[in-house]
Amino acid sequence: MTTSEISRVGFVGLGNIGKPMAERIAISPFALTVFDHVPEPMRDLQALGAHAANSLGDLAERSDLVAIVVQTTEQVRSVVLGEGGLLGSMRPGSIIAIHSTMSLSAIKEIGARCAARGVDVLDAAVSGGDVGARAGKLTFMIGGDDAVLERCRTLFGHMAANIFLLGDLGAGQAGKLANNLLYNAGVVAAVESMRLAVAAGIPENVAVSLLSVSTGTNFTIANWNRLMGERQAPEDRERIAALRHKDVALAIGMAKELGEEVALGQAVLDRIDWAIAHSRPGEAGA
Repeated sequence: MTTSEISRVGFVGLGNIGKPMAERIAISPFALTVFDHVPEPMRDLQALGAHAANSLGDLAERSDLVAIVVQTTEQVRSVVLGEGGLLGSMRPGSIIAIHSTMSLSAIKEIGARCAARGVDVLDAAVSGGDVGARAGKLTFMIGGDDAVLERCRTLFGHMAANIFLLGDLGAGQAGKLANNLLYNAGVVAAVESMRLAVAAGIPENVAVSLLSVSTGTNFTIANWNRLMGERQAPEDRERIAALRHKDVALAIGMAKELGEEVALGQAVLDRIDWAIAHSRPGEAGA
């Protein structure tokens, strides 16, 4: 493989975001290999022509670029650096694109370990949710070398409508965590505002219509019926609340690393934690 050639793509993590991202690649000219501990999404991708790897090592050997879309920092570290992980089987000149949301210190550590083996890492955080992933309209927030990004632009264009190079490795996560802090603050504010309006006797549907065209509107209000009106199963709501905790906690951790105060962020995290502790995930926007 020369440093300009990317024709074989691997995907690790076929969940709510990773699976529709991989589906976009399955219908592209790129050869796709997938791996997940849950067999069902792998079978679905196989039906679209993807190869199902039997291990991370197998996937690494079949890929010029591996995209990682797992949930936590610990999972990313295990996928890349753990026993039987990607790094042990990836060739010099290959690329790891990390789409997961994780800490700045961890992404830099992983990048350094990979660089020592000649493997490039792009910090490629995403925004747009499952709807954006299915439509190929995600926003990619990139941290890393611009020459490496240029090798990936055609591939990324099958998944993203907006691609921002924000700086060195870690800048993508910084952009994502800043966005997540703003988004989750808006979620909590929207939930409390709606609860207040309904408590005062305004029907929920009327309150949504009012706030959607008023100065206080935000993404959550504008998408209320999709995000909140169609209530999810209890286990899904608990999972979403836990993800909100993770995202805000990571943003607060970044602020501490940078010596910045985020008092509102801490208040949002406290409210999410209260909702989880009292088994009321709806108060966290779930």
